[in-house]
Amino acid sequence: MLRIVEVLVWWAVLTGVWVATVSTVTTPDLVVGAVCAVPCAVVALLARRALRSRWRVHPAALRRLPAVVVGAVTDTVRVLLGRTDHPRVREVVLPEVGGGRDPAAQETYRALATIAVAATPGSVVLDERGRRALVVHALGSGRPDASEVVRS
Repeated sequence: MLRIVEVLVWWAVLTGVWVATVSTVTTPDLVVGAVCAVPCAVVALLARRALRSRWRVHPAALRRLPAVVVGAVTDTVRVLLGRTDHPRVREVVLPEVGGGRDPAAQETYRALATIAVAATPGSVVLDERGRRALVVHALGSGRPDASEVVRS
Protein backbone atom coordinates (compact mmCIF):
# COMPACT_ATOMS: atom_id res chain seq x y z
CA MET A 1 0.00 0.00 0.00
CA LEU A 2 2.81 2.43 0.87
CA ARG A 3 4.43 1.80 -2.51
CA ILE A 4 1.22 2.77 -4.29
CA VAL A 5 1.01 5.96 -2.23
CA GLU A 6 4.64 6.78 -2.99
CA VAL A 7 4.12 6.26 -6.73
CA LEU A 8 1.01 8.47 -6.58
CA VAL A 9 2.93 11.21 -4.78
CA TRP A 10 5.76 11.02 -7.33
CA TRP A 11 3.19 11.04 -10.14
CA ALA A 12 1.49 14.16 -8.75
CA VAL A 13 4.79 15.98 -8.24
CA LEU A 14 6.11 15.08 -11.69
CA THR A 15 2.84 16.01 -13.37
CA GLY A 16 2.90 19.31 -11.47
CA VAL A 17 6.44 20.02 -12.63
CA TRP A 18 5.38 19.29 -16.22
CA VAL A 19 2.40 21.64 -15.99
CA ALA A 20 4.54 24.35 -14.37
CA THR A 21 7.03 24.26 -17.25
CA VAL A 22 4.49 24.37 -20.09
CA SER A 23 3.76 27.91 -21.26
CA THR A 24 0.08 27.21 -22.04
CA VAL A 25 -1.66 24.25 -20.47
CA THR A 26 -3.89 22.45 -22.92
CA THR A 27 -5.71 19.16 -22.47
CA PRO A 28 -3.26 17.24 -24.70
CA ASP A 29 -0.32 18.70 -22.74
CA LEU A 30 -1.92 17.67 -19.48
CA VAL A 31 -2.62 14.14 -20.74
CA VAL A 32 0.92 13.71 -22.09
CA GLY A 33 2.43 14.98 -18.84
CA ALA A 34 0.23 12.74 -16.70
CA VAL A 35 0.92 9.65 -18.83
CA CYS A 36 4.69 10.25 -19.00
CA ALA A 37 4.82 10.83 -15.24
CA VAL A 38 3.61 7.26 -14.53
CA PRO A 39 6.77 5.38 -15.63
CA CYS A 40 8.94 8.14 -14.15
CA ALA A 41 7.17 7.75 -10.79
CA VAL A 42 7.72 3.99 -10.87
CA VAL A 43 11.41 4.48 -11.69
CA ALA A 44 11.71 7.00 -8.83
CA LEU A 45 10.32 4.41 -6.41
CA LEU A 46 12.62 1.69 -7.75
CA ALA A 47 15.66 4.00 -7.59
CA ARG A 48 14.92 4.96 -3.99
CA ARG A 49 14.53 1.30 -3.05
CA ALA A 50 17.73 0.33 -4.91
CA LEU A 51 19.63 2.99 -2.97
CA ARG A 52 17.98 1.81 0.25
CA SER A 53 17.03 5.40 1.00
CA ARG A 54 14.31 6.49 3.35
CA TRP A 55 13.01 10.00 3.08
CA ARG A 56 11.17 11.89 5.77
CA VAL A 57 10.31 15.57 5.43
CA HIS A 58 11.11 17.49 8.58
CA PRO A 59 8.84 20.50 9.32
CA ALA A 60 11.90 22.77 9.23
CA ALA A 61 12.23 22.08 5.51
CA LEU A 62 8.68 23.24 4.85
CA ARG A 63 9.15 26.47 6.84
CA ARG A 64 11.82 27.57 4.37
CA LEU A 65 9.71 26.96 1.26
CA PRO A 66 8.31 30.52 0.89
CA ALA A 67 11.80 32.02 1.16
CA VAL A 68 13.12 29.58 -1.44
CA VAL A 69 10.33 30.54 -3.85
CA VAL A 70 11.05 34.25 -3.37
CA GLY A 71 14.76 33.55 -3.85
CA ALA A 72 14.11 31.69 -7.10
CA VAL A 73 11.98 34.55 -8.46
CA THR A 74 14.48 37.28 -7.51
CA ASP A 75 17.36 35.21 -8.89
CA THR A 76 15.48 34.77 -12.17
CA VAL A 77 14.95 38.53 -12.45
CA ARG A 78 18.59 39.19 -11.54
CA VAL A 79 19.86 36.80 -14.25
CA LEU A 80 17.43 38.09 -16.90
CA LEU A 81 18.50 41.68 -16.22
CA GLY A 82 22.18 40.68 -16.34
CA ARG A 83 22.84 41.87 -12.80
CA THR A 84 25.16 39.10 -11.72
CA ASP A 85 28.44 39.35 -9.88
CA HIS A 86 31.54 37.35 -10.64
CA PRO A 87 30.83 33.62 -10.71
CA ARG A 88 32.04 31.74 -7.67
CA VAL A 89 32.18 28.23 -6.29
CA ARG A 90 31.54 27.76 -2.59
CA GLU A 91 30.54 25.18 -0.06
CA VAL A 92 27.12 25.47 1.57
CA VAL A 93 26.93 23.67 4.90
CA LEU A 94 23.38 22.56 5.66
CA PRO A 95 21.94 22.65 9.16
CA GLU A 96 21.51 19.49 11.17
CA VAL A 97 17.89 18.36 10.87
CA GLY A 98 16.06 16.35 13.51
CA GLY A 99 18.77 16.84 16.08
CA GLY A 100 21.10 14.53 14.15
CA ARG A 101 19.12 11.48 15.26
CA ASP A 102 17.13 11.05 12.06
CA PRO A 103 19.29 10.19 9.02
CA ALA A 104 16.20 9.91 6.79
CA ALA A 105 15.19 13.50 7.61
CA GLN A 106 18.76 14.72 6.95
CA GLU A 107 18.86 12.89 3.61
CA THR A 108 15.51 14.36 2.62
CA TYR A 109 16.61 17.85 3.60
CA ARG A 110 19.81 17.51 1.55
CA ALA A 111 17.79 16.37 -1.49
CA LEU A 112 15.28 19.21 -1.12
CA ALA A 113 18.08 21.75 -0.61
CA THR A 114 19.79 20.49 -3.76
CA ILE A 115 16.56 20.89 -5.72
CA ALA A 116 15.92 24.36 -4.25
CA VAL A 117 19.39 25.67 -5.08
CA ALA A 118 19.51 24.06 -8.53
CA ALA A 119 16.03 25.37 -9.40
CA THR A 120 17.30 28.93 -9.50
CA PRO A 121 18.80 29.99 -12.84
CA GLY A 122 21.87 31.56 -11.28
CA SER A 123 23.21 28.52 -9.43
CA VAL A 124 23.91 24.84 -9.80
CA VAL A 125 24.92 22.17 -7.30
CA LEU A 126 28.20 20.62 -8.46
CA ASP A 127 28.79 18.07 -5.72
CA GLU A 128 27.91 16.89 -2.24
CA ARG A 129 30.43 16.67 0.57
CA GLY A 130 29.29 14.29 3.23
CA ARG A 131 25.74 14.37 4.47
CA ARG A 132 25.54 18.09 5.18
CA ALA A 133 27.45 20.06 2.54
CA LEU A 134 26.81 21.07 -1.06
CA VAL A 135 29.33 22.54 -3.50
CA VAL A 136 27.51 25.32 -5.36
CA HIS A 137 28.47 27.37 -8.41
CA ALA A 138 26.65 30.71 -8.37
CA LEU A 139 26.62 33.55 -10.90
CA GLY A 140 26.18 36.14 -8.23
CA SER A 141 24.73 36.99 -4.90
CA GLY A 142 21.81 38.94 -3.64
CA ARG A 143 18.95 38.74 -1.21
CA PRO A 144 17.28 36.39 -0.82
CA ASP A 145 19.74 33.74 -1.99
CA ALA A 146 18.33 30.18 -2.12
CA SER A 147 21.63 28.68 -0.97
CA GLU A 148 21.61 30.98 2.08
CA VAL A 149 17.98 30.12 2.85
CA VAL A 150 18.60 26.35 2.89
CA ARG A 151 21.59 26.67 5.22
CA SER A 152 19.87 28.76 7.89
